Amino acid sequence: MLTGTIPEELHNLTHLTSLSFQNNIITAIAPTALNGLTNLWLLNLGYNSITTLNSAAFSGLTGLQYISLENNIISTLDPTLFSGLASLISINISNNQLTALAAGTFTSIGHAMDSWALTIGGNCIIDGIDADEITWANAH
Repeated sequence: MLTGTIPEELHNLTHLTSLSFQNNIITAIAPTALNGLTNLWLLNLGYNSITTLNSAAFSGLTGLQYISLENNIISTLDPTLFSGLASLISINISNNQLTALAAGTFTSIGHAMDSWALTIGGNCIIDGIDADEITWANAH
């Protein structure tokens, strides 16, 4: 079982295509831990103890299509967290502690595809983006 922070040494695994750290006790991702994993298309960080994500946590993951962050204790998402991830077609952030989503959080998602999936159930979102932003991002 992995506890603490995802180590920075992962960036050396440049041919890695899928990575699952599901069901561990991860609390954070080192800022450059995933840099260089350009072939990664699936990242599963579900069922951990992640509370916050550095805005650059996923930068450089240009091939990433699926990301699962469900069942953590994330309370906020930086609006630039998913910037530059044009191949991303599925995000699962369900069952966290999100209470708000900033405008623009999802506008750069799914550009390579006609549609994408966003799973956000099990949060208490009381403030955030409107349905038009999600519809616009989903349609382009």
